[in-house]
Amino acid sequence: MTISLRVLLGYFLIVGLAAYFVLNVFSEEVRPGVRQTMEETLIDSAQVLAELAAPDFKAGRIGSGSFA
Repeated sequence: MTISLRVLLGYFLIVGLAAYFVLNVFSEEVRPGVRQTMEETLIDSAQVLAELAAPDFKAGRIGSGSFA
């Protein structure tokens, strides 16, 4: 194995490790924000569904009303 091939392989090894660590840190930083955004979207959807189901629930016909 020539010295230039060893240097090239070493370079790609270092670049690969650096890319792995950068992407790992990036994903750890982004994950909580994504989870919070998903949670807020689910809360909004739950509130809309609750508003749609409220009239049938108050009338006592939640199982057979227009919402069902």
